[in-house]
Amino acid sequence: LPSSSRSLYSTFSSPFADSPSRPQDIDYPVPQEYLIHSYIRDKLAPIRLSKYNEDLLFYLYYTSGGDLLQLLAAHELYTRDWRYHKEEKIWITRAPNMRPTKVETTYEEGTYCYFDLGTWRKAHRDMKVEYDRLAERPSIPPAITSQQIVSSVSMSA
Repeated sequence: LPSSSRSLYSTFSSPFADSPSRPQDIDYPVPQEYLIHSYIRDKLAPIRLSKYNEDLLFYLYYTSGGDLLQLLAAHELYTRDWRYHKEEKIWITRAPNMRPTKVETTYEEGTYCYFDLGTWRKAHRDMKVEYDRLAERPSIPPAITSQQIVSSVSMSA
């Protein structure tokens, strides 16, 4: 086929990208009868991430990179006392029913529960957590409405 009629690398993002383009970032011609988002978005119930379990929140966080949904999932995880460790790139929280063994002004030590992305499960380990290595609470822009959340979720699905 001539190169002008077909792209051989439809998911190629750039030579500097770590991953291929996401399907929602690729411009494909879509038949008009499939474009129903504008018709149903006002009829969809608002998404309430506070009602979902942590497994779904981790799924939304890791599969919605750079999207509003990732920010909202991170915000909800933070609300549930999970903290993102910037250096280890993991979500951690204190292990249930356990107190830190040592607490200082800049760090604490103890048993923590962390989300292991490789095995997709929560695991425990003893660790020293320095507070300055934890990400701050993600801020949600005040202009974000529940309708925009519904639109974001339905568009990325």
